[in-house]
Amino acid sequence: MERLVLSWVNKPFAFELMPGLNRLGRNPTNDFRVADASISSFHCEVMLNPDNTVHVRDLASTNGTFIDGIQALDGPLQPGQTLRLGSVEFRLEQVTVAEPALASEPVMAGGSGEHTEMWTRDDQAHQSFLSKLTKTLRIPLKF
Repeated sequence: MERLVLSWVNKPFAFELMPGLNRLGRNPTNDFRVADASISSFHCEVMLNPDNTVHVRDLASTNGTFIDGIQALDGPLQPGQTLRLGSVEFRLEQVTVAEPALASEPVMAGGSGEHTEMWTRDDQAHQSFLSKLTKTLRIPLKF
């Protein structure tokens, strides 16, 4: 499965675009908050369409919205292109995410019991779990 992600250039942050409208800006009510002084409170909208195309619309920002260095009030953004909001740059990337495998039937923790260790308080061959835990953690415990 492929996802579209806006990766902040030179910073370890990324935003996965959700289907539909994604709002970016400095205000915390945006879908993606970008805490940078060059970003307007409500800077732009990024629309992820059902056909996986991306469309950017500037929201009358103070410092502008740019796609590959060209100011854009409204336009398409493609994977590999750079989106600059004020002085902050993002790159649109297509990321492959593995889909979770579905289990055919529920599996109990510990498996089928073949390798399950049974501990009893009186069993000299095996220490109890609590005893092993307290010895490992060095917690004095009195019965």
